[in-house]
Amino acid sequence: MHKPVFLVYTDHPMCSMDCADAVCDVLNSSGLYDARMIGPDSYPRIAFNQDNIEHADCIVMPGGWGDSDQFDDNLYKSANMVEDYVKNGGRYLGICMGAYFAGRHYFDILSNAKAVQYIKRKNSSTKRDNHDVVGLNWQGEHHDMYFHDGAAFIPVDMKEIPANIIAYYKNGDVAAMIQKHKKGKVGVIGPHPEAQKWWFYSQTRIKDRWKDCIKHDLLLDFVNKLMVQ
Repeated sequence: MHKPVFLVYTDHPMCSMDCADAVCDVLNSSGLYDARMIGPDSYPRIAFNQDNIEHADCIVMPGGWGDSDQFDDNLYKSANMVEDYVKNGGRYLGICMGAYFAGRHYFDILSNAKAVQYIKRKNSSTKRDNHDVVGLNWQGEHHDMYFHDGAAFIPVDMKEIPANIIAYYKNGDVAAMIQKHKKGKVGVIGPHPEAQKWWFYSQTRIKDRWKDCIKHDLLLDFVNKLMVQ
């Protein structure tokens, strides 16, 4: 049986090895998907180019420590390639930094939505730009999830965001959603459902929260929805 191929971009620290490895682990452990790293820090190295992505079922942009300057240095030349890939039927999964990169100043594959810092939003549940835990309404159920300065998705104008909204933050901002983009689909998540146990242990303040904040099942359910035609 053909397993959908996910190419997970890694260019540490912008799209970090930790996040890329975590996404690969969750997807591959499910037995449903074939996830491989691609990009400058992949091993064995797979170049992030059109020849290598055209047969992939989904491109994944994970989280990391990035900004617009790093994007311009490392991914700006790939922006049209990614947009073409998605509009022609591909899938894009962006988590944290990868969700920001879906926005209009980067790959520009979101419709009537912009990705902004949740910590700067009115009534956000955290103002920390470091490791934390946030509460979510994920498809009608409360879940807490690992968070590191992730995105919230807000309308560009007064119209509603055309999307399947999967999760909201406590202040009502969208935390995870899936949109159509031409023939393809875009899934973006602000927090980190792929978080591993050791991520919590490395942060003293939240070290015990792994017991209730590891949400790999939610990531797999999100991916299942993203991959449906």
